[in-house]
Amino acid sequence: MEFLHDACPQSFSLEQKCVELVDSYATFLFAKDYQDQTRGVLQTECNKIEGHVQQCKRLVLQYIPLILVNGEKFLEKNDVCVLVQACPASQKRTVISFLEGLLLSDA
Repeated sequence: MEFLHDACPQSFSLEQKCVELVDSYATFLFAKDYQDQTRGVLQTECNKIEGHVQQCKRLVLQYIPLILVNGEKFLEKNDVCVLVQACPASQKRTVISFLEGLLLSDA
Protein backbone atom coordinates (compact mmCIF):
# COMPACT_ATOMS: atom_id res chain seq x y z
CA MET A 1 0.00 0.00 0.00
CA GLU A 2 2.84 2.36 0.77
CA PHE A 3 4.09 1.81 -2.79
CA LEU A 4 0.84 3.33 -4.14
CA HIS A 5 1.14 6.35 -1.89
CA ASP A 6 4.64 6.94 -3.24
CA ALA A 7 3.84 6.17 -6.90
CA CYS A 8 0.60 8.13 -7.35
CA PRO A 9 2.00 11.62 -6.77
CA GLN A 10 4.83 10.85 -9.20
CA SER A 11 2.58 9.55 -11.98
CA PHE A 12 0.98 12.93 -12.65
CA SER A 13 0.53 16.27 -11.00
CA LEU A 14 -3.09 17.09 -10.24
CA GLU A 15 -2.13 20.74 -10.43
CA GLN A 16 -0.60 20.29 -13.88
CA LYS A 17 -3.57 18.26 -15.18
CA CYS A 18 -6.07 20.80 -13.85
CA VAL A 19 -4.25 23.70 -15.50
CA GLU A 20 -4.03 21.74 -18.78
CA LEU A 21 -7.78 21.02 -18.71
CA VAL A 22 -8.71 24.62 -17.94
CA ASP A 23 -6.34 25.87 -20.64
CA SER A 24 -7.74 23.52 -23.27
CA TYR A 25 -11.38 24.21 -22.48
CA ALA A 26 -11.16 27.97 -21.83
CA THR A 27 -11.30 29.07 -25.45
CA PHE A 28 -13.90 26.40 -26.21
CA LEU A 29 -16.27 27.64 -23.49
CA PHE A 30 -16.07 31.25 -24.63
CA ALA A 31 -16.67 30.45 -28.30
CA LYS A 32 -19.94 31.71 -29.77
CA ASP A 33 -20.31 28.46 -31.73
CA TYR A 34 -20.32 26.50 -28.47
CA GLN A 35 -22.92 28.81 -26.96
CA ASP A 36 -25.14 28.51 -30.03
CA GLN A 37 -24.72 24.73 -30.01
CA THR A 38 -25.67 24.55 -26.31
CA ARG A 39 -28.80 26.60 -26.95
CA GLY A 40 -29.72 24.37 -29.91
CA VAL A 41 -29.23 21.13 -27.97
CA LEU A 42 -31.39 22.37 -25.11
CA GLN A 43 -34.15 23.49 -27.46
CA THR A 44 -34.07 20.09 -29.16
CA GLU A 45 -34.37 18.41 -25.77
CA CYS A 46 -37.42 20.58 -25.06
CA ASN A 47 -39.25 18.66 -27.79
CA LYS A 48 -39.16 15.59 -25.52
CA ILE A 49 -41.17 17.25 -22.76
CA GLU A 50 -44.75 16.48 -23.69
CA GLY A 51 -47.20 19.25 -22.93
CA HIS A 52 -44.48 21.78 -22.04
CA VAL A 53 -42.47 22.17 -25.25
CA GLN A 54 -43.17 25.88 -25.76
CA GLN A 55 -42.68 26.69 -22.07
CA CYS A 56 -39.34 24.85 -22.10
CA LYS A 57 -38.15 26.65 -25.24
CA ARG A 58 -39.16 29.99 -23.74
CA LEU A 59 -37.15 29.20 -20.59
CA VAL A 60 -34.12 28.21 -22.67
CA LEU A 61 -34.28 31.47 -24.65
CA GLN A 62 -34.79 33.49 -21.47
CA TYR A 63 -32.21 31.93 -19.15
CA ILE A 64 -29.42 30.40 -21.24
CA PRO A 65 -27.89 33.79 -22.15
CA LEU A 66 -27.90 34.73 -18.46
CA ILE A 67 -26.35 31.40 -17.44
CA LEU A 68 -23.63 31.69 -20.10
CA VAL A 69 -22.78 35.30 -19.15
CA ASN A 70 -22.66 34.45 -15.45
CA GLY A 71 -20.54 31.38 -16.22
CA GLU A 72 -18.08 33.50 -18.20
CA LYS A 73 -17.90 36.09 -15.40
CA PHE A 74 -17.29 33.34 -12.85
CA LEU A 75 -14.46 31.86 -14.91
CA GLU A 76 -12.96 35.30 -15.53
CA LYS A 77 -12.77 36.03 -11.80
CA ASN A 78 -12.02 32.61 -10.31
CA ASP A 79 -9.23 30.09 -10.66
CA VAL A 80 -11.03 26.77 -10.99
CA CYS A 81 -7.93 24.80 -10.01
CA VAL A 82 -7.62 26.78 -6.76
CA LEU A 83 -11.33 26.29 -6.04
CA VAL A 84 -11.05 22.50 -6.36
CA GLN A 85 -7.83 22.70 -4.31
CA ALA A 86 -5.66 21.28 -7.09
CA CYS A 87 -3.43 24.37 -7.01
CA PRO A 88 -2.23 26.56 -4.16
CA ALA A 89 -3.96 29.95 -3.88
CA SER A 90 -0.60 31.68 -4.32
CA GLN A 91 -0.56 30.54 -7.97
CA LYS A 92 -4.01 31.92 -8.75
CA ARG A 93 -4.66 32.02 -12.48
CA THR A 94 -8.02 32.98 -13.96
CA VAL A 95 -9.29 31.97 -17.37
CA ILE A 96 -9.19 35.60 -18.49
CA SER A 97 -5.49 35.87 -17.57
CA PHE A 98 -4.87 32.72 -19.62
CA LEU A 99 -6.73 34.15 -22.63
CA GLU A 100 -4.84 37.45 -22.32
CA GLY A 101 -1.60 35.45 -22.33
CA LEU A 102 -2.67 33.72 -25.53
CA LEU A 103 -3.42 37.04 -27.22
CA LEU A 104 -0.08 38.53 -26.17
CA SER A 105 1.87 35.48 -27.33
CA ASP A 106 0.18 35.63 -30.76
CA ALA A 107 1.15 39.29 -31.24
